[in-house]
Amino acid sequence: MNHVGGRNFVAWFTMPFCYSHHARFHVLVQQAGIDLRFTDDPIERFRRSMGAIKVCEWMLLEALKNENQFKEGESHER
Repeated sequence: MNHVGGRNFVAWFTMPFCYSHHARFHVLVQQAGIDLRFTDDPIERFRRSMGAIKVCEWMLLEALKNENQFKEGESHER
């Protein structure tokens, strides 16, 4: 389980990722400039957690797109 919103910010919000997707999530968060280290500022914590959640949402959308393209390819082969 991965703490999508950052374990320092929204510890209860988790998502099951396989090893490769977990690693990709952290690479994308880093590339987006999202710092998941703790900060005392509650607004900054919220901003950081929402940024990480948006990365996760994007990954889910890409997975759905890929799954849909795969299914469309299968239906054209029949």
